Amino acid sequence: MLNLLPKGTHEYARMIKPSELADWVRAYGLDVMQMKGMSYNPFTKVYAMGHDTDVNYLMATQKPFRHEI
Repeated sequence: MLNLLPKGTHEYARMIKPSELADWVRAYGLDVMQMKGMSYNPFTKVYAMGHDTDVNYLMATQKPFRHEI
């Protein structure tokens, strides 16, 4: 809309959905600890963390602790 990013940057068909990424990391033995959405307001030039993971998001994963005796 504001032409801040190159055309095609957010091509929906090429985006990795949070659920897909979560499935992949679990398949490799990691636990999903937390997921947060990221947004940017171009008018105020402020980035913010929130719950909306539709476009930009961060995911924290952790290798499960295996206590062996």
